[in-house]
Amino acid sequence: MVYNREKYKLNYLLSKEYVVYILKIVDKNIYKIGKTNSLKHRLINLKQSIYEEIVIHSVISCQTNTEALLKEKWLQHQLESYRIPSKKEWFKIPDEIILLNKVYELENDYQVLYNPAILV
Repeated sequence: MVYNREKYKLNYLLSKEYVVYILKIVDKNIYKIGKTNSLKHRLINLKQSIYEEIVIHSVISCQTNTEALLKEKWLQHQLESYRIPSKKEWFKIPDEIILLNKVYELENDYQVLYNPAILV
């Protein structure tokens, strides 16, 4: 049996209970940022309602639903200027580096960056 590291990582992430996910529409700079307690089921539902091909860009594992909610809101707040009007969780981000920097901040400096005021 061949060990496929990427497949193992994907299966591991799909099994996590609470995650913040970033999905990307293929060949476009459009991203969906959300949270779920079942990434596998969320992907199935989205693929039935979105007619364009989507891929997983990033997944941030969380210990609790509250942590996932706070991280999702923080990330969405940081990217507010890129939000697509009338699309609550969709963002048009012209440069992927902007998104990657925010994900890095979230994963490495979350305790410093956390601000409960963003939930208002």
